Amino acid sequence: MLPLTWLQPGETRYIKCVRGNDGVCRHLRSLGLTEGEPIRLTQRNGNNVVVAVRDCRLALDENLALKVLVTENAPDCSAKPCCEQGPCVSRRPHRKRRRRRSVDAE
Repeated sequence: MLPLTWLQPGETRYIKCVRGNDGVCRHLRSLGLTEGEPIRLTQRNGNNVVVAVRDCRLALDENLALKVLVTENAPDCSAKPCCEQGPCVSRRPHRKRRRRRSVDAE
């Protein structure tokens, strides 16, 4: 497995794993970056990359592209989870937000 940013323009690989917190995973998946999907790096613009996935072209910044791990062969996602802790691996534990109490002014 290697990060998407390590590919050369024109290389096609398969998405093995999408890492990050729940929000990042949801965002990348909504763009079509799901496990097992073929992805081709089409262009580099500085630290940004342009990829082709599901008949679309997407521009990703380096931070998002580093969260997408790719492999040479199509992964078997029906087997054990792609990443050790499941498809989404967060670097920090999730903290619940406290709800503020509203103060009624008289």
